[in-house]
Amino acid sequence: MRSLCAGDRILRILAASKSNYIMKRQRKGTVGIESNRGWLRLRLPRTASPTGKQQYIYLNLPDNGNSRDIAREKAIEIELDIRRGTLKEINHYLPQVFPHPPVHQG
Repeated sequence: MRSLCAGDRILRILAASKSNYIMKRQRKGTVGIESNRGWLRLRLPRTASPTGKQQYIYLNLPDNGNSRDIAREKAIEIELDIRRGTLKEINHYLPQVFPHPPVHQG
């Protein structure tokens, strides 16, 4: 079994320091899901922007399993709209937040 050399340790430290971002490379034109400081955001492809600049949709959802499922659904919806040429306003893609039901005190 091979022991870790200094270079391997440095690479692991660098990878661990970037753990709050998804570092997986995606194909061109896809919507990326990223975690920024514990909150999820969607990275839109530059081809979807009229100015050609990078744009993000901040979902205001914490980075956990349920929120990632919601983010995946939104990412798929946006990608389909981009392919159809029917991309809507960014506010349309924000998740619907429902208020908590009122608490009755008895």
